[in-house]
Amino acid sequence: MTVIACDPAGPAAEVEWRADQHAFHLPEVSHEPLTPAGARPPAHQLAVTHVSPEEAAEVLAAARACLVDAAEARQRARDDRAAIEDTARQVAAHRAAIEDAVAEVTAQRAAAEVAVHELAARARLARELAAGPGAARGPRPPRSRRARAAVSDIAGENLRPDPAAAQSPAEVIEALRQFRAWAGRPSFRDMAARSGQRAGASTMWKALRAKELPARLEVIDAIVEGCGGSEQDRQRFATAWRRLTMATSAGQAPGPGPPRLRAVPLPAAGNEPRRPEAAAQEA
Repeated sequence: MTVIACDPAGPAAEVEWRADQHAFHLPEVSHEPLTPAGARPPAHQLAVTHVSPEEAAEVLAAARACLVDAAEARQRARDDRAAIEDTARQVAAHRAAIEDAVAEVTAQRAAAEVAVHELAARARLARELAAGPGAARGPRPPRSRRARAAVSDIAGENLRPDPAAAQSPAEVIEALRQFRAWAGRPSFRDMAARSGQRAGASTMWKALRAKELPARLEVIDAIVEGCGGSEQDRQRFATAWRRLTMATSAGQAPGPGPPRLRAVPLPAAGNEPRRPEAAAQEA
């Protein structure tokens, strides 16, 4: 019996069926053993001998069965892969659905918090209305600011406006505007606060832009006090207002005087100048 050893990992050999010999013929195959002497041949080596057609048919049937099994295993692997991919897609879809549900719950929670705040605000407003005006929140105290005197000029300079020479309401108003500029142009709100709200900021603004004297002396005095004027400044502007107002009420023109305003130095304490009428009476 002739035995031919072949290695499946080697190059493919042509197998020829010879009907006259009833055997497979493998040309150009070495008949030498592939293993050392005395060693057991490996399991992948195949011994080919003369076989009958029936045996060959059985071998071919077994090979076909192996191929069928391999094809079925491959198909099962493809089916398993497709099933895994379908499962992955379903997991992704479930994950997206869960994320959408979480976002919806978050939005509903935010809406619920807003509704709670609105209900709390409405309940607080209802309690305030039920308790009556001023019960929940007391009146806001007026903001007070400490009145400070205006900074005086340096020695030898006296730029403080004096309304003593004013002969018309327009000149008194101009003296008031100059006095505010001399005091540093404080805001009307500060002036109103410093005067104790004796006159509002809008009232002062209108008085300084009018052409006539205000009907109340308190407005003039509040402007002077709001600008940080001293007691003498208040007396000078009050005297100018009284002189013009009394002359207008009596139908008389104001007394003669220089047409322009002049700045006079402040007298020292106890040395105030006397009016000409008082000097004449004393003489």
